[in-house]
Amino acid sequence: MSSAPVHRTNTHPGKPGKPGKPGKPRGNASNPKNASNPANPSSPGSPGCPGGVGELPAGSAPAGVGVGAGFGEGEGAVIVPFPTRPEQPEQPGQPGQPRNTRSGFTIRDYVTNGMLTPPPTPQPGINPDLPADAAARVQHEWETAEQFRHVASADNTRRSYGSHVLAFADWCDTAGEQALPVDPYVLARHIAWYATNATGQGPATGSRNGQPHAPVSASTVTARVSAVNAVHRLAGYPPPGADPHVSEVVIGIRKTLGTASRLRKRAIDHASLRAMIAHAQAGAYRLWRDRAILWLRNAGATCGEMSRVHWTGVHITSEHVTVRIPGDNRRAKERVIRIDARPSAADSCPTVVFTRMRDTAPGLSLNYVFVQDQNSHKALSRQGIRLVCHRWCEHIGGYNAIPDTPRSDIAAVMTAVPRPRVGVRNPYAEESIAATSRAARDSAILTTGFYLALRRSNLEALNWGDLHFDTDSITVHLRRSKTDQEGAGRTLWLPDLPPNLDDPSIVSPTAALRRWRDTFQVLNGKPPADNEPVFCPLTGSGHPQRNAAGRTRRLGAVMINRIVQDYAWRAGLPDATKPGTTRSPYGAHSLRAGFVTESLRNSKLTIGEVMDITGHTSPDMVLRYRREAEQTTATAIAKMITSINHT
Repeated sequence: MSSAPVHRTNTHPGKPGKPGKPGKPRGNASNPKNASNPANPSSPGSPGCPGGVGELPAGSAPAGVGVGAGFGEGEGAVIVPFPTRPEQPEQPGQPGQPRNTRSGFTIRDYVTNGMLTPPPTPQPGINPDLPADAAARVQHEWETAEQFRHVASADNTRRSYGSHVLAFADWCDTAGEQALPVDPYVLARHIAWYATNATGQGPATGSRNGQPHAPVSASTVTARVSAVNAVHRLAGYPPPGADPHVSEVVIGIRKTLGTASRLRKRAIDHASLRAMIAHAQAGAYRLWRDRAILWLRNAGATCGEMSRVHWTGVHITSEHVTVRIPGDNRRAKERVIRIDARPSAADSCPTVVFTRMRDTAPGLSLNYVFVQDQNSHKALSRQGIRLVCHRWCEHIGGYNAIPDTPRSDIAAVMTAVPRPRVGVRNPYAEESIAATSRAARDSAILTTGFYLALRRSNLEALNWGDLHFDTDSITVHLRRSKTDQEGAGRTLWLPDLPPNLDDPSIVSPTAALRRWRDTFQVLNGKPPADNEPVFCPLTGSGHPQRNAAGRTRRLGAVMINRIVQDYAWRAGLPDATKPGTTRSPYGAHSLRAGFVTESLRNSKLTIGEVMDITGHTSPDMVLRYRREAEQTTATAIAKMITSINHT
């Protein structure tokens, strides 16, 4: 039996509430709008529906139109067929075409560089009698209006819509259907295919974590319909997604597939953040450790003496570093070495070197100054200290030549800057500096994203002018965000944390930002400009990448997401995967989710305080994080069980 769509009508004599008008057909033959339409068999007087509504003889369905046996037949109800494809909207150039339709435009003409782009409006007709300045003003106003049109929607939205529109156009080409304007019934067929066969698997035959799933989510299907609607509006056609038939198909898809997010990123709590930062700072620790060894060797300390140095014997001031070296079997009396500061070279100044090493030193709990690496608490041996000196200074004479080398040349070795008495750059030094640059940048990304609960788009958009460094805090101004497209902006405040040697696990976002600013300034050769991005991609030598115009490039949101995924994998977080292999359950949004989860765990912050930081306008999303944060300790069921057992 044919499954063509049908509609039903009431054949009771007279409309309810309006007696005396038995069998009155809809419309008026004298009204041109309601005249017979041979192309529509369901219109009054058409060949497919003789005599008007309710007068279709049994078995007289027009050829090519199916009569469905359907559901809910009752007394007085008959099945009235209607075409499987209604009339196509009038094409551009025909009488009565919608306003602003672009004759000759295809659906792909509305996608430029992968982004849905409104077509240019016609050039203004400028009166030739206008003065030159007036004509130039009209032209400038038109160009300005075009610029405003192109920024009406967020770039991410236009990019997403562009990919959906191109995919829809490809499907229409394959199916032999017209894409613009599209028949609502064709769009309904397309989204049904997209929800079930977009990957060629058929409905619910894929597998994720051992569970069957549809190729795409219900929200992705909704986004496809929104994109098709958007391109039709740009072309001047009514949105096909507003058709009741399409709306019902979308509702059915959402009920079938469900609307729960399958790709929600897991939260990174504070413990996980500390583990990720430890891996980020591993290269940084080695650099500061090696530089401290070089300064002590330049001051005359031997590798055996340096292997015995404890943090209790290190005293750091702004003017100098004092190191007390305990005696041994050969020298019973301790020796004190003083290394003066070099304020003109912040990246190699002894006070800065020892301070940075102290901030990242894992051996503090065992009181060793020099340990093997960031993840080890084992003291560095005498042979290890000698090897460090050899790697850095082999080209100037090695371990034995360091005490007689001028301090300026030792500083040049540390920063891999060639000098007449130093020679060519040291590859080992360059590699260490590059690792330190990445460590400083990545630590700032992780801590800032977590403590300010930022989206990756916010991290990408930060400029140095948005950060105000005070003596005891940093003020961060967010010019725009996902929920603030018009740029009202908001300001967040990060306080400095006091140094705490007894608890090196404390993560300070202000210390990370200050460290990255100092590193950026050294690599850049000058203080950063206000319009320069805070986070930028780095070259192989650890320097900021620049474009053809010499401006610092901006680190994209995709790379920020990849950085978070990489450290989650290195830190061994549950189910974390190496970036580029399989889909990772972690991402840049995990930092934002982790802050909310950590804040609500054990009620560290109230929901209102969390919303002030995250910028949520509704507590619904925050409450979702709260349920996840307390699902094992403070759920309603657990409280109920506890209350019952105590009564």
